[in-house]
Amino acid sequence: MPLARSWTEELIAQYLEWKGFLIITDKKIGQGSKGGREDIDIVALDPAKKEIKLVNVTNTWSRKYEKIAEKTCNNLSKAEQCIRKKYGNAYTYTKELILICYEKEAKSNVIKAEVIKINPKVQVTTLDEYISKIVDEMRKHRAKTMETLPENLYLLKLLEFMIDEKSSVKLKNKKALRE
Repeated sequence: MPLARSWTEELIAQYLEWKGFLIITDKKIGQGSKGGREDIDIVALDPAKKEIKLVNVTNTWSRKYEKIAEKTCNNLSKAEQCIRKKYGNAYTYTKELILICYEKEAKSNVIKAEVIKINPKVQVTTLDEYISKIVDEMRKHRAKTMETLPENLYLLKLLEFMIDEKSSVKLKNKKALRE
């Protein structure tokens, strides 16, 4: 699997791969108005479920909320058109925006509201919420199977290690308190 451009995109791609999707990162979907390349961060394909997820990861450093929402919705729509040409209408298409927010809650809520105005079908999640979802899934998986994750999913493995270390630190602290 080729690496995505950022650790956040790679983490999300690895999670979706773990969940059974085939992954394409940084898929070209067109050319920008000034000649630059337009792409979608993650295309996740599940042939068995006939599902395609289109995921855009965006940070909120300097752009205005309306512009972030508008640019993302346009990018996701363009990505859907491009991917539909290749895979057809037999798939269910899901569009997701993952927000990396600074000044977290207030900013993400405004952006979510703007995206919903433009396209209510786009699912908007903050990176914090997405990581919490991943951690919950990992804990359920571990409780159910006692298996660790595959080695090639190295960012998920790092997260798994951090969860395990945090748990062992809590256990050590409880033992120390009893003594």
